[in-house]
Amino acid sequence: MAWRRLAALWITQSSPVTCRYITKQTVSLFSQPLQLAALVCQGVVVQNDPDNTGDMLVGNVTAQVFQLTPGQWIYLPVNDVSRVYVKMTSGSNQTVNWLAV
Repeated sequence: MAWRRLAALWITQSSPVTCRYITKQTVSLFSQPLQLAALVCQGVVVQNDPDNTGDMLVGNVTAQVFQLTPGQWIYLPVNDVSRVYVKMTSGSNQTVNWLAV
């Protein structure tokens, strides 16, 4: 059985994971967390865009504690993308890439 890796998910060719949505959003102010768009899902991969100049903090509405350097990503098993909040440690108009599965 052949295995492929999609973000943080291991899947087989006989049971593919459907990508529901892939996009990017702009984090305008580094001091305020940005709530990602509302979309029902089984999980979301969040990436700090490789072209960003600062680190990104990822978490929920009350705390964003997972720090990602540019290019790093994290998989979060949530049922709605809007449960994820991100903010930058510095700079403005930085990009968050995300993919809902």
